[in-house]
Amino acid sequence: MELKLKRVSQNLTLKGLSNLSGVGVNTILKLEKGNIDGVSVGILKKIANALNTTVVELFFSKEVK
Repeated sequence: MELKLKRVSQNLTLKGLSNLSGVGVNTILKLEKGNIDGVSVGILKKIANALNTTVVELFFSKEVK
């Protein structure tokens, strides 16, 4: 959910984030729905970099305490 909130807050569409990150729209959509199983750290880094954030902040901030 944090991914979608971050994307929308930067006025990016799925396609826009895909273009910036080099990650496919379907992969981003799966990640927005919370399915990170089987996704490489490299893909997570590409998305985080495109959104000017870190992998931890974007995907794990609610879990890490």
